[in-house]
Order: sequence, then C-alpha cells, then structure tokens
Amino acid sequence: MDATDKVIVFHSLDDLKEAISVDVKSHDVLAQRYCVRFIILNNFDVFRELTKFLVLELGVEKFDLEKLAFGPDKTIDIDTLSDAVRNLKVSSIVTPFSELARFFKEDEFKGFFNDIILSEDIAHPQKRIYIPIIGLHNRFTDFLKSFGRIEESAPIWQYYTPKDDKVMVYVSKFKNYTIPDKLNICSLPTMRDWLSFWKKQAPKDKILCGASPILNRWPNAKPDSIFTFQSVDNSHKFITDFLEISLPIEYKEYELEYWDAMLQNIGKNTAQLFDFPSYVEDLFNRKTITANDILLLWAKDETLAYERWLLKAYALAYKGDELSGYMRDVLYEIDDFKIANTLFVNLTERIFYMTNAERLQNFDSRKSIMQSQCELFRTLVPEEHQLWVKNHIIEIAQKDDNLSQAKRLCTSVFDFEKILFLGWYVLMAEKDFGLSHLKDFYPDLAGYLTAYESVATKVTASWAADYLERFRRAKIVDNYTEELKEIVEERNASAESFYNWYYSFQNSHDLLNEIQNSQVYPIDKIYWVDGLGAEFIPFIHYLLENSQSNYEAILSQIARTTIPSNTHLNSFDVGNHLIFKLNALDELAHEGHYQKYTTLVAELETVKAVIHKILDENKVGKHTIAIVSDHGLSAMSRKCDSLKFDSNTKHEGRYVPLADDCTINSDIDFVVHENERDHKKYKVALRHQSLGAKPTHEVHGGATPEEVLVPFIVISNDDASKPLKYSVGPIEVKVPISDKKVAFKIIPEPQSAKAIFNGQEIALTRHGMQWEGFFPNATEGKYQITVIPFRGKPTQLEIEFFGMGFGSGLDLDDF
Repeated sequence: MDATDKVIVFHSLDDLKEAISVDVKSHDVLAQRYCVRFIILNNFDVFRELTKFLVLELGVEKFDLEKLAFGPDKTIDIDTLSDAVRNLKVSSIVTPFSELARFFKEDEFKGFFNDIILSEDIAHPQKRIYIPIIGLHNRFTDFLKSFGRIEESAPIWQYYTPKDDKVMVYVSKFKNYTIPDKLNICSLPTMRDWLSFWKKQAPKDKILCGASPILNRWPNAKPDSIFTFQSVDNSHKFITDFLEISLPIEYKEYELEYWDAMLQNIGKNTAQLFDFPSYVEDLFNRKTITANDILLLWAKDETLAYERWLLKAYALAYKGDELSGYMRDVLYEIDDFKIANTLFVNLTERIFYMTNAERLQNFDSRKSIMQSQCELFRTLVPEEHQLWVKNHIIEIAQKDDNLSQAKRLCTSVFDFEKILFLGWYVLMAEKDFGLSHLKDFYPDLAGYLTAYESVATKVTASWAADYLERFRRAKIVDNYTEELKEIVEERNASAESFYNWYYSFQNSHDLLNEIQNSQVYPIDKIYWVDGLGAEFIPFIHYLLENSQSNYEAILSQIARTTIPSNTHLNSFDVGNHLIFKLNALDELAHEGHYQKYTTLVAELETVKAVIHKILDENKVGKHTIAIVSDHGLSAMSRKCDSLKFDSNTKHEGRYVPLADDCTINSDIDFVVHENERDHKKYKVALRHQSLGAKPTHEVHGGATPEEVLVPFIVISNDDASKPLKYSVGPIEVKVPISDKKVAFKIIPEPQSAKAIFNGQEIALTRHGMQWEGFFPNATEGKYQITVIPFRGKPTQLEIEFFGMGFGSGLDLDDF
C-alpha cells in the first residue's frame, strides 16, 4: 500500500461527516487500536464547519494549542506538542495544528508524525484525536511515502473543495501598527494571535504576521496550496506599502537606517494621521521652519543624522520656494548626514565645479547664504577645505584681469578672504580693488583706515594724526616706507625733539585720574586693553557706530604711556574692582612671528572681539566706560637693521635697564630716561632700529609714536552723557582763496564749535546765525574740513578754495 491508497478521498463534506460518525462506532481492530485521525483539508471554512460538527454533534472537545505556549509570543516545541497529544484522555480536535506544524524543520515534521501516528489507548477504544491538516498536502504526503507501517495505521481522510483558500502572509518584524482598512490586511503581531485567528475568522487574502517564532522559522514552510510567505524587513516598503504614508523622500538603500528610525517614530496607533511637515516641525520644537532656520538646525551638535535627513526632505519639499536654486541644488546632492560640516563644505565649494554661466547665476545666492550664517561657516568648514577654496580663488584671480570672478567668489566669511582683500587693495588699489571695494568686501579694514579727522578724537599735535595715517599705510604694505621714516627721523631726531612731543600728550594715567576726580564723566568701569595703540582709534569708533549697542564715544583722544613703553611701567591697578584687563591683543603680538597681511587681519579680528566683549558685558543698565591701554605695538622694527649696541636689552632690543649710578647720556639713536613711575634709568630706542637683535615679532617698549601713543576713549549708553545731535552744513561750498574764511550753519546752536583742517584744530566763532573759521594755510583745491560742535559728532564737509582766475599772463595793472 502506498500513500495514495492510504488516503481516503471524499467528494462532499457530508460524506466525510458520515465516515467520521461510522469510525467512532467501528469495531475494526486498527480503528480501535490507533486513536489519531488526520483530516486533510484545503479550506478554512470547511475546517470551522467540521470543528462545529465534531464538537456539537459528536461531543468532541477542542484542544487549543496556544494553551501550551509559555507566553503570548512563544513557540511550542515538538516534545511538548507530542506529549500533549498523547496525554489527551478524551476525544479531542487539535486546533489549529497545521498553522504550527508548517513551520517545523523537515526532521521535526517527520519526527512528530512518526511519534503520534501510531498513538494507542487500549483502555479507550472509542477515543479519537482529530488533527486537521490544512494546506500541507505535499509535505504530509511525502511523510506518508517514507512511513514504514502505513498499512497498519488508522484511516486518513481528505476532503478538498473545488477552490483552495489563497493567503499571502507578510512576515515582518514591524508589528502593532494600525494598518489602513482599505488594504484588507489582517495584522497578527503574536504567536497567540496567529494560532487563534484561524479558528475564529474567515481567512483574508493578506496577513501581516509579526509573531516572533514565525519570524525565525518561516523559511521552513515549504510552498503549499494555500499559503505564500513573503518577508517584509524593509522599513521603507512597510511605511509606503502597509501604512500607506507618502513621504517626499527618494528611497536609497544606503539610507535604510533613517527609514528604520522614521518607522520607530511613527505612532503605531496614529500612523494614518501622520503628517510629515508637522512631524519635522515638532521634532525641532518649531511651529514652522524657515529657510534661514535650516542651516542653524543642521549645525547644532545635538541634531542627529536622522534629523538632518528629515530636514533635507522637509526643505526641498516644503520650503523650495524660499530656497535659492543654489541651496536647493546643494541640498539635493547631500548624502552624508552624520557630519554637520558636509553641507557647509558643499555650499562653499560647489560653485567651483560649475561652468562660468552657472556661476553667474549662483554668485549672489551663495554669498547671501554664507553671510547669513558666517560664524557657522567659519567654524564648520575645516581649514583644509578653506585652503582649497583659497588656492582656487588665487588661481582664478591670476587669470582674471580685473578680478571680476575672483571678487564674486569671495564672501567675506573666512579670514583667508580678508588676507586676499588686503593684498588686492595693496597691489591693485589704483585699478581693480580700491577703497570702495574695500568698504563692500572688507568694511573692517576700511574702518581701520578711516582718517583721524573723520572721528571726534582730540589730537594734541596735528603731526601725530599724519604720522599714524602713514604708519597704518606702512603696516598694510608691511614696508618701512620713506614717508614714515621721514616723520620719525624728524620727531625723534634727538632726545630734545622727542620730549617736545612726548610731554605735549597727557599721560593716560594722569588723564584717568583727572576725569575721575572731576567727575565730568561718571566712569563706573575701566577696561585696560593690553597692547592697544592709537592706530586703532578710528577702528574703535567704526566698531561702536556699527555695533547697534546704543554705546557712543563721549570722549576720545590720543594719550601717551611712559617710556619704556612696556606693561610693567604702565599697568593699571587690576586689584581695583572697576578695572578689567583684556590681554588678547598683546598675546597675539607675542605668540608668533609677524606675518605680512595675516597678522594685521588677526589684529583687527582681535580688537573687534575685545570691543564686542566690552559691549556685551555691559548690555544691562546704564554705564560709562573708559577704554585705556598700556602701550601700542610696532611691526616696523623687524624691517630695520638692528643697532646691536647691547646684549642686555629687553623687549627684543627696544630698551636697556641702566644702573642708578650710570652716567651715560642720550644719543642720536636712544634717549636715557628716568621713568616717571619707578624712577629708574633706561636707555630707550628713539626710532625703529632696535638696540639689540633684530625683532621678528611686533614690539613695544621703545619711543616711536605707535609704541607710546595710546587711545583714551570714554563710551556711554546713558543718553545724558551722549553727544548732542546737530545739523551741520557749509554756507558756501566754494570759498575764494583770498578770503580763506569759511562759514557754517549749525543747528541747534552749540556752546562752541571747532574745525579740523589738515590736522590743525581751528576754533570757530559765532557771527549771527552762523559759525566762521579762518584757514590761513589753505591753498587752491578741494579739501575735507571736519566740523565738531560742542559735545557733537564730527561732520566732514568738502570745501573748495578757488583763486581769482588770472591765468592769461596779464597782471592787475592791466586793469
């Protein structure tokens, strides 16, 4: 007998029922000896109807397999199942047996059936154990073919309906999600759900099964007439096909981890209510996310790679109209979300890979993007990438006659760009990169180069302003220019000429004491900026005017240190709780060798940071603050041959301490000076040539104007202390040279007024409704005259002095 002969096939359910009824009463030896009856079916409706018949009409008890599991999502092993079947004491139907057995390995499958097919219960010859086998025809038939005692086993019945049930089972680790009803997919997240389902419901075409035992064992289920199994372990597929959530994100396999994170964050019971833009906005705790927010959120340390991935999709899908084409293109290409700087690097560099035509379309938007978050770009674009950009700009500039492309590739964000701007200004100021370009590209440098007469600064000696102008020009070209050398050789030709100007300026300490004692300005804080020379006075005024801090300079003048111009001899009492010392500028000067262009750029950044620090620390309340210094700095000594007079020099040869009984006298190259504070003698370099070795740093300690002259500035945010507002204008913009008298209208009327012309201070006198000044040194031509009313800001006016026009060779006698 083979398997085909052993299986009794019925063509109706009634016939099967009749056979079962007859078998119960049978006195056949084999029927009474072996109690297990296998019933092969292809339809779950028939299974449920048969179960009903057995229970209600034949009094058979149901044995639910899920009772054997040790938890709702635990499997049932072979031994437990075999023991349970053999230990049944009364007639029972085991349900749903096939929905457990189909996941057995082949050896387990055959072992189980070998174990129970010949189960005996001689004491109960009418006991029957019914085991429905649904959809396992091939596997069960294969078992029967290999079963050696098939002839002596109990009967095996089969009833097939004309149409098999067809069920697609999606096996997925993603479970407990609410699946849209319209998909007609039944979700069975646990093993208990899986086993219970087949007894209670008509099968659905599609089932989503998340039962852990099945996840591990479903590959054991061989193809059969009912079930088709398919694994769904891709979160993107699950989100789109099963939750039917449409997301504006192109699927890329290497981004699967982000889809996994997305699925974890979608509410399991509210997936159908999921709204992508709202989800992203809530994630970043924003009611909405603007185009300007994207870079800020992207750069935050706490922003996860997954969140950047979402931010990209959100920006491209919902903020596309707010984004520039350049931003959209770069964002679209971004595929690295783990490192924040990738986006910033790509925004910086992408334009260099474009054609000239494409660059023209993107210059402005790239610049706008980078300037909107300049600190982020400065921080997040690594130095090696900045160097790459710098080299490409230089390469383009070398082929670009008028710098047209090179200028537009610059954004004024990085320090190296400022170095380029400074170099272009030095080399091309007359043609392609003049002061107007500097104001656009590097306004801080333009602010540094502002004329002294354009700011309300008291300059005791008019030559000093001219000297500092020349010093700044020499500094930007990094050259000891003849025009600078000319003044220093005149003013510091000897000890006598030096002292003539040295004592004409007030000592900064004396000036501070005078102001504090007179209480003209109610100073409540003093900031001592170590190394801040008078060269930076116009720059400080520029920073104040552009700070939007409500602070204004109410007193500004050039003061002096004592010599040697070092910190020790010119320090302020930091033990005083009103005085705060800021060291950054002096530290910059001493920490490395001076570099052409680079060091000046760093100094401007440092002074800017110092002034902003002072303003930021005093935002709250009304304050009047003095900004003082102990000395200035000079980069010119490194450009001069050293005198090599002495090996016992200090501050890179700028001075030499002398013994108290030393009788040396001042010479053409140095002044012997008894310091006003410690009353010790020093030999101090008069000019830029150092007394010892040639310096490589910026230096101080000597007697040059830039080392000795320092700013004394009082600022206030108290309106009662601020400058008064005036309207100032010329009565006539053209004045005859024979008159040399210029009249101005100043409204409202000040207590007094003065003008600055070619560094000379000229008092103005009131005549009726106008103020007049006599300018004895005026010659023909156009001049800038600065008018400063009492407690007012300076106003710069252009006045033209013109002659009588006798240019034909005739003299006055001809008339």
